[in-house]
Amino acid sequence: MHRDSNVKSAADDGIKMQKKCETMIIIKMEPRHILDVAKLEAEIFSVPWSQQAFAGALEMDQAFFYVAQEADAVVGYCGVSLAADEAEITNIATAPGRRRRNIAKRLLQKAMDEAHERGAQRMFLEVRSLNKPAIGLYQKTGFQTVGIRKKYYRHPQDDALVMMYRYADII
Repeated sequence: MHRDSNVKSAADDGIKMQKKCETMIIIKMEPRHILDVAKLEAEIFSVPWSQQAFAGALEMDQAFFYVAQEADAVVGYCGVSLAADEAEITNIATAPGRRRRNIAKRLLQKAMDEAHERGAQRMFLEVRSLNKPAIGLYQKTGFQTVGIRKKYYRHPQDDALVMMYRYADII
């Protein structure tokens, strides 16, 4: 009996978690999102993209962005640039108060899926060498470190790990 009640409790917790996740949606970024995305970018990154940079990228055929929304608030975003059979994650971020909720994971997976649908065979990204949570996410997703860019980041100075995901490795 005690065992069954624990199972029920775990199932109930799963339902609660599912409901919590259902309030967050991932959609294609539109011009109406640019202000919120640029504000979030400025809050998180020491050298942020401007509203104009996001607007310009959004107009490019070889780029696409997704946003994660809870209610009407943008709580994360991810951008990708495509060239030939390669894709690059240009931006990915989650609002500080919304981290550790799989938002970045879901954004990354959505971006990876679309890049592959558009012909990408490899996807690249750069990440601060000290950003262990992001590195862990990328490694769990199948990215491998393929290089280091010394002193790539400023404020604070840090190396960038160049990571790659190879779609052809999927069986």
